[in-house]
Order: sequence, then structure tokens, then C-alpha cells
Amino acid sequence: MKKILSLVLAVILSASMLAGCGKTKEVEKPEQKPTTEQGSTNEQNNQSNDTGELTIPQDHDKILLTTGDFKMTKREANIYLYSNKLNVERLGMGPTIWVNEVQAGKTFEDMQLEQLRNTLTYIAVMSEEARKSNISLTDEEKAGLNDASFIIKSLHPSINDYYGFTEAEFNKFFETQAVVMKVYQDKTKDLQVDQAKLKELYEADQNYKKLKELGLDHYFDQVRARHILISTMDNATQTPLPEDKKAEAKKKAEELLAKAKGGADFAELAKEHSEDPGSKDNGGEYTFGRGRMVPEFENAAFSLNPGEISDLVETSYGYHIIKLEEKIASTPEDMEKAKDLEKQIIEDYKEQLKAETFQTEFDEVVKTYEVKFDEELFKTMSLSYTVPVPEEKKEEVKSEEKKEEVKSEKQ
Repeated sequence: MKKILSLVLAVILSASMLAGCGKTKEVEKPEQKPTTEQGSTNEQNNQSNDTGELTIPQDHDKILLTTGDFKMTKREANIYLYSNKLNVERLGMGPTIWVNEVQAGKTFEDMQLEQLRNTLTYIAVMSEEARKSNISLTDEEKAGLNDASFIIKSLHPSINDYYGFTEAEFNKFFETQAVVMKVYQDKTKDLQVDQAKLKELYEADQNYKKLKELGLDHYFDQVRARHILISTMDNATQTPLPEDKKAEAKKKAEELLAKAKGGADFAELAKEHSEDPGSKDNGGEYTFGRGRMVPEFENAAFSLNPGEISDLVETSYGYHIIKLEEKIASTPEDMEKAKDLEKQIIEDYKEQLKAETFQTEFDEVVKTYEVKFDEELFKTMSLSYTVPVPEEKKEEVKSEEKKEEVKSEKQ
């Protein structure tokens, strides 16, 4: 049950992605899937019949887990399952990540299904805690929940059918998440944190260090600068040039530096010679604050006076010649933002310590509950399986989405 809170927050985040990012692009199922301890290659996951049509599971309304008065159907659990799948695959890992072996005899899918079991246990126990403490949502809180109808419309009908997704189920999901969070807030609101540990954490934070180094009045200062880049990277392979080519690049940069310091029009030099496609057409100009550029470039630019030209500045991109055009001081609003950022950094670490304390307490609380899973039903849950979407259906959904976009624009 370790780190269960972070797991649940990840699921909530991915569910928010469902609400905000529209339909996912489904890919074909891998030709083979390894057998796992969870049995995710159960016969029920051979979801296409002989005609190639999707076979809809008939176990959506079976009870997957219970504890006390709490019951969760597989249909409800599928939202957590699919949210996890969506979150992982949209992080760039792709649908093949599930079959990778992460430990001896254990795939990434096995590991994630274990985490899903922990997440569902957490939801079950916290829901029971809510019932015992009479914690529920107000009408106003319910009105502020995500729009479940939009999610149903944004997902392909085959996905909704296969997982048993309905608007009512998503509404229940969002309400459960809100209640669970309310219980968590109730249980942590009076928790005290170790102040020495808190101070140790926020003082080690890089943003906090930068705030203190620059001062709240200057944290959001910006500069407007021009630069000429002579690249030391191979454009085709994005690897560093060999030493002889790098020496040629440096020689070219030194010649341009001499022209720039000799009074040549810097913007014109940048337009003609710079190898930075993002800025050469506007004379090499960028306006930026701290943390936007690589450290060598940033430090050089901020150390110049207006009108001053740097010596060669070497970064992983190549050789830069920088001319500072203007220093832009933080506005009063920026200074207030810096103060708020300082408070937020400290508050975030305070919440982190509270979460760690809560985790320890929750590990003891969960021992007082008997959470029962239907193990055979749990074995039918698969993260590696991807619902096939017929091409004609994709076009129908795109057409419906276009109608919704036009309707939204008119409103």
C-alpha cells in the first residue's frame, strides 16, 4: 500500500486528461501478449470474433470488490483502468510498454495492475471512511464536477461499449474522487509537520534558491537580446560535429564576433549568418526571463549591459555571440507573483510531509478493513489490450466532433 496517494492522484490526473483532451488514437493490438500473473490474456481478452467484430464483455456489472457497505463493479473499475492506460501511453511510452519485463517474470502491465489494485483498495477504504464520518458533497460541489457527457462524446463508441462507459458511471467516478479528496483534506487539515524537515526541503529547492539569490524584486526580470549562433551540431543526426568541423565553426564565429564588435549591424549579421532558425529572421532577437535558456547563454545575457556584445559563449548548441538590447525590470505584479511563488513552494513541501504522515496512518487504517476482490474477475482486466476502432467509425466520430466544434464556436 506504499505511495498509494500518489497513485490515486496520477489516476485523477489522467481522468482529467480524458475530460480535456478529446479522443485518443487507438492502435492495433500486439500479435502476442505474454501470460501474466494477473491473467490478462484470459479468454475474455480475445475480444474479436471470427468476423473481426468487437466482442463486448458481459461482466460489466459484476461486483469486483467490496468492503463494508462499499461495492465497486467492474464497469466502475474500468474507468481507473483506462485512465491508467491512457496516462501511460500518452506520456510517450506507447502501447508496447506493457509487455516489457521490468522484473524477473513480471511485465510492466503486471506492475501497473498491482498498483491498480492498491488504488481501488484506497478508494474503497476512503469511501467507507467518508460514510462513517458523514462526509459528502454539497450541491455546489457537485455542480463544479467535470462534464461527463463531454467525455462520453470524446471517446470512440467502441471504447465506451467495450469498457461499459456511461455518462452516469463517469458522474459517479468524479463524485467519488471529490469525496475521497474531501476525506483526505479532513484527515490532514490538523496534521503538524516537522518544521526543521520542512525548512530543509524548501531550502534545497532550486526555484527557492534562485528566488533567494535574485531577490523577490528581480526574480521575474527579463532581457531583450539578439544572438548569432554558429552551430556545432550535425543537423541530420543531431550529434556533435567532429573536432575539425567544430574548429571551423569556431573560426567562423570569431570572424563574425570581430565584425559585430567592429560596428557592423548586429541584426543584419544575425539574419545572414545565424544558424538558429527560431530567431535569425527577426535579427536573432529573443525576450526571456530566468530559466528559459541554457545556463551559459542565460548567465552571459543577464551579465551584459545594454548595447554590450559578449565574447563567444559556448553551449551544447554551438558558439553564440550575444548583444543585449534591453533589461526589463520586474513589474509590481511580477514581484507579487514572486512572493506567491515563495509561499507556494513552502506550502507544497508542507503538503508533501502531510501526505507522508497520512500514508503511514492510512497503512494502519487499511488493516482494519477486509477488502475482498473477485480474483477471477480481476484477472480479466487488461492494460495491454487496445480496442480496435473500424476506420468508418473513426470518420463518423470525426464528423461528430466537427459538428460539436462548430456548435461551440457559434456559442
